Amino acid sequence: MLTIIVFNSGFSERSVPPLDSSNQSRRLVIRSPEPFELLYATIYYLYTDKVLFGADDTGTPGMPSCEAEKLFAIAHRLDMSKLMEKALNFLIETCTIENVMARVFGEFALTHDELVGPSYTIMFHRYWPRVKASKEFEEYFLAIEEEDQDRGVAVNRRFRELMRSYRYVEACTCPEAGVEYF
Repeated sequence: MLTIIVFNSGFSERSVPPLDSSNQSRRLVIRSPEPFELLYATIYYLYTDKVLFGADDTGTPGMPSCEAEKLFAIAHRLDMSKLMEKALNFLIETCTIENVMARVFGEFALTHDELVGPSYTIMFHRYWPRVKASKEFEEYFLAIEEEDQDRGVAVNRRFRELMRSYRYVEACTCPEAGVEYF
């Protein structure tokens, strides 16, 4: 008899035969809210210690790709600190002036603030001198005004916190003396 574990998402994995003497196949269904692609990327990482981040699900042959924010979230739920670190590093390394506002004030950042907040604060400080004059800054806050009020309040609160910390960093930074925050 062979036990087959089938996730609610459609992912299945075979295991060794059970210790009992019956010859019937058994199916064990594990309910999981995660989509198949995300579970597959997580299990692939567990077996290979490799991960491919990307917005599409094409990946490379045999290697799935997935969104870093989604993989970070499942790694957090499963207490996979090394995978969380890889996902966060990817998000930081791929940050640009065009996407910094969405990264720092997005749903992911607000949900995982205690985990990504310090890194995102540094990222915001690094981009702030250029972001404040960008069209992305204005467009982001105009779009927030059109969304639901609760999200707008959370983004406004986060923005004020970042600006308070930025004023502190600005006061502690003295480029003329060779002292810089970054």
